[in-house]
Amino acid sequence: MRGKSQLKSTRPDLKPLFPNDLTQSRRQAKAARKRKKKSVAMVVRIRLARFGCRNRPFYRVMAADSRSPRDGKHLEVLGYYNPLPGKDGGKRMGLKFDRVK
Repeated sequence: MRGKSQLKSTRPDLKPLFPNDLTQSRRQAKAARKRKKKSVAMVVRIRLARFGCRNRPFYRVMAADSRSPRDGKHLEVLGYYNPLPGKDGGKRMGLKFDRVK
């Protein structure tokens, strides 16, 4: 494959195939699109991330971006939830209420 310098025409009356100003404006447009994507507001959801082994689930209550997967990247751990009954027969859940607000 030829580089840009080899694709330029040898005839002076023809314009070059890749003028500098055109590629510069394309780069600027691409950078502007990237900046625009980053400024999108992030929706935060409270989710349960599954831990534990098979048939013995244990969940952590997480604050995560809405686009991240269930067990993926999270912003903060807010608490835990254990659906298996303990010795007293109750399920256990703990939350950091000051962080949930």
